Amino acid sequence: MDFEREKEILRNCQEKCWDCADFYWQYVKLVNDRIRKTLTIYKKDIVNEDVEDISQIVFEKLFENQCKKLKEFKPEFKGAIQSWLAIISANTTKNYIRAESMKRKVMKDNYYIKDSNQNLGDFYPSEEPVTETTIYNFKQYFEQMPFNNRIIFRLNQKGMSDIEISEIVELSIGRVRNILSEIKNISSLTVKI
Repeated sequence: MDFEREKEILRNCQEKCWDCADFYWQYVKLVNDRIRKTLTIYKKDIVNEDVEDISQIVFEKLFENQCKKLKEFKPEFKGAIQSWLAIISANTTKNYIRAESMKRKVMKDNYYIKDSNQNLGDFYPSEEPVTETTIYNFKQYFEQMPFNNRIIFRLNQKGMSDIEISEIVELSIGRVRNILSEIKNISSLTVKI
């Protein structure tokens, strides 16, 4: 496809965000190929469902907020759109791999915090003693947390920054901070039970 046709497809999608079928069908193969290549580079088994899920995430990012990302993109040379989409696809795949890896880790741990008090350190006021009852109460709360919140808690306990966590779980940094604050508040209440 020539550069003028590429720009025309992009421009049409930028102007009429609800009408991006041409853009989707023009680039879905490229996006899926880049996803497969990234999965191969990271030595991950290629499962069609994963490729479809990641592809859906890529196009959701492009089309969300009235196609904001697409409207901001200005191709300056032939192949710019393909390069840009390849980068977005590769980065989205890496985030997906990280998130899936963390989900498996949380599932492997059976959603429980280990019996060690050190994992709870930052979530309990230092003047309050951490007792077996406290740990039990927090475990009960932890089991009832939404899945994403458990992942956020685990990543935080592993020393990841709020920014890194927000990229993995695909939530805003503010939302990640709110969730961690809620967990901290609840954990301090369980101390007083």
